Formats: sequence, structure tokens, C-alpha cells
Amino acid sequence: MKGTGVEVAAIAILATVMVTGIVMANLVYRIKDVMMSSEESFILEAINRIELLKLSLTQSLLYSTYNSIYRYTNSADGSYDCISNKVYKEMISKSDYKEELDNLIMEEMSAYSEKLEMENTTIKFGKLKIEGDGGLETILEISILFDSNLVDLEDKFDVKSKIEVC
Repeated sequence: MKGTGVEVAAIAILATVMVTGIVMANLVYRIKDVMMSSEESFILEAINRIELLKLSLTQSLLYSTYNSIYRYTNSADGSYDCISNKVYKEMISKSDYKEELDNLIMEEMSAYSEKLEMENTTIKFGKLKIEGDGGLETILEISILFDSNLVDLEDKFDVKSKIEVC
């Protein structure tokens, strides 16, 4: 009898250890899945923020260019569809118009970027190219950095705006 009780106790202990091991392994895998899911959702949030900023900065460059042209030429009546031929000719008649527009556009873009700043997100501007021949095209290099404990993403891209003369 004594031998049977020891064997039953040993089997019970072994079964308990096995069940505990299975439960612990399952728990570890579930925790791992939850952590991966959390990291993935954080990465998606970072990508969504960067894409939202890309769209916003594209529109900001267009408006900044119009505003800068109107400020540079002291034109009170301005449209955001196109610039008048009179304003365009007045602008390009000055030899330093590209340098002045560059400064004004970057000033406007800085103001926009301050309003667009989000937590863990930094916007940096690179070179601005201004080309004009029957209109005005601006190309701005931009870098957006999303920096947090879980994920670091950086996206470098060019934003373009084209201003028509009407």
C-alpha cells in the first residue's frame, strides 16, 4: 500500500508540474503576442502621422508660395487659383526675386510647421528650389522624424507646388 501512495503522489506532482508548464508557456506566448500587437499599432500610428504631415505640408507649401508672392509684390488682391500676369511680371522684373521669395516661403513654412507639430514628431526643411518660366514651381526638401521609445522612423521627400499665371 505504501508503494501505491508514493506512486500516486509522484504522478500527481508530475501532472501538476506538466499542467503548470503548459499554462505558463501559453501565458508567455500570449504576452508576447500582445506586446507585438502593441508595437505594430504604434508603428502604424507613426506612419499615419507622417502621411498626414506629408499631405498637410504639400498644401502648406502651395499657400506659403501664394502668400509670399503677394507679400513680395505688395498685392492686396490675390487668388489661390493663379496669380495675375501683372503680379507675375512685377515679381520677375526684380533681379533678387528668387532669394527674397525663398526667405518669405521658408518663413511661412516655419509658421505652418509650428502649428503641425505633434508629439514625438520633428519636421526639418532642406533646400528650396524656385523655378519659373510662365509660372512658378517650388520644390522643398522635407524630413519628418518620428522618435519614441518603441519606434524611430524618418521619411525624406520633396514637396512641389506649381503656381499658374492667369
